[in-house]
Amino acid sequence: MIHVILDTNIFRHDPTHSKPPFKALIKLIETKQIQLHIPHIVEREFQTQQRNNYDKSVSKAINSMRGLIRQPLLPDIEDDLQSTYEDLVSKKDDLLDFAETEFSSWLDELDANRIPMTLDHTNKAFNAYFSGTDPYREIKFRGDIPDGFIVEGIREAVNDVGHIHLVANDGGVSRTFDDDDAVEVYRDLEVFVSSELIQGMLTQIDILENLPMMFSAIESLEKRTNRIKDAILENIGEQILWKNLHGPGIPGNDGQAVVNSYGDVPEINVDYGSLFYFGDGEFSLSFDLEMFLGLSFYLDNVDYYSSQDREPNLFSLIEFGDHSVEVEQEFQATVSGDVSLKLNMKNLNMELLDESVIQKVQIEEVQEITILED
Repeated sequence: MIHVILDTNIFRHDPTHSKPPFKALIKLIETKQIQLHIPHIVEREFQTQQRNNYDKSVSKAINSMRGLIRQPLLPDIEDDLQSTYEDLVSKKDDLLDFAETEFSSWLDELDANRIPMTLDHTNKAFNAYFSGTDPYREIKFRGDIPDGFIVEGIREAVNDVGHIHLVANDGGVSRTFDDDDAVEVYRDLEVFVSSELIQGMLTQIDILENLPMMFSAIESLEKRTNRIKDAILENIGEQILWKNLHGPGIPGNDGQAVVNSYGDVPEINVDYGSLFYFGDGEFSLSFDLEMFLGLSFYLDNVDYYSSQDREPNLFSLIEFGDHSVEVEQEFQATVSGDVSLKLNMKNLNMELLDESVIQKVQIEEVQEITILED
């Protein structure tokens, strides 16, 4: 999770939070990729600006309707306009209150972390005010007082979480943190959302929201390229060679054997229904195949000689011992496991994947080797 603070001017640029950059930000907040922090001064600045904007619009509408009602009108239209006018006048205060509370409710819905204004903030902000240090453009410049409190709120957030992404189209606020490694500054929300970090997060969310489409695209890509099967074919040998096998169906004393050779693989089955997404472009899926394996194992001397009488070419002798012999025998076996697929998630077209998006394919694990009965 990353931590983000928006200056007042960013909210003012899109007060309804409906443009694409804000929609992207909201998606990341709702999916817990971003924690939004808001200094008290930012919240109050935007609320009062919204109230003032509503007041101007409502007052303009009331004055326009009053002027229209004074004109000669059809009786029924005049009655309707008079009723609407009186209704708007009576509800003006409610509309102005809504202008403030709507923003607070929106912050509540996003579980924003409010940074209260403290006495410590006040002392530090006015020390900067009297000395003319950032964010003040000069000593005792009153127009920058709100910025002084915003800066102190940002500093408190840095102390709490360690690193802040600040979006501020304000010379004083952004300039204050230009050389601060703990604060990454963006001049507007579009620049922030377009950054590699945020684009990566949005891609992850898009994939999670469209996994069926993504899985289908991977299956289509494999059928066109055979990249997964080719990787399995190339690497299965080193995955199973010298692997110890034990259990029912494994020949030899105590049901134990070692894979010491392997043959060709006629066919590989990839289970697309097992596709799983781990994040960061990492997918996994299961596979199984049949192949001949050469197994070495130990037999008691008695068992070895009796089998030689029945089937003289059943085993290849490796080494004699005092009480047992090491032999090799070829078996048909099934091998199953998991393979991982790493994709480049930049500029990904989920409807039709290109082979160039594949960064790596490798066998993660051989899960099971089963000897088939004759």
